[in-house]
Amino acid sequence: MRAEEDERKRIAADLHDSVAQKMVVAKLNLEAFETYFPAFNKEQQHVFNSIASLVDESCTEVRDLSHSMMPQAFFKSGLTDSIKSFLDKIDNKKLLIKFNAEGSLEHVDDSTGVMIYRIIQECIQNVLKHAKATTLDISIIAENEALDIIIEDNGIGFNTGISAEGAGTGIKNIQSRIAFLNGKSEISSSPGAGTVIAFYIPLKNTSI
Repeated sequence: MRAEEDERKRIAADLHDSVAQKMVVAKLNLEAFETYFPAFNKEQQHVFNSIASLVDESCTEVRDLSHSMMPQAFFKSGLTDSIKSFLDKIDNKKLLIKFNAEGSLEHVDDSTGVMIYRIIQECIQNVLKHAKATTLDISIIAENEALDIIIEDNGIGFNTGISAEGAGTGIKNIQSRIAFLNGKSEISSSPGAGTVIAFYIPLKNTSI
């Protein structure tokens, strides 16, 4: 029974980190889709509201089940292309996203790469949900057998002192995953000044 419960926790954790992210993007895309039409008639509005409600409920249910299983596309294309693919699916015309990757990521093993992919997904989701940003810059630099990753937005920011005491699930997930990879992280933000999340991941002895 303990083994079965552990497996359930693992699957639940995986569901939160992938399927939940995509459901959030789908919800945002649906909201953007509504702006393409000047007005719905009563029947069309009812159908749209039903779809939006189902997507919203699905987001909640997946989040309740928690984390996501490994993205199948990851094994086919690797870390960089998987991040690009995820970013390409974000249809938010008010947010300009820039992504830059330097150095070779070929020596990042799959388990470590997936964990980093999930960390970046969580950061992006936080920006989409809370930041109200118009620009988002993501940078990955691979050198000296380590990764330096910086995620910066120009959104509303937050008080890091207060957030450290009552950090939400997203921030806690990010910090715990970075710590699990023997990495270091720093969050710089203040109200009205945007947010910068920087983390360093050594690639030696980080295999999961």
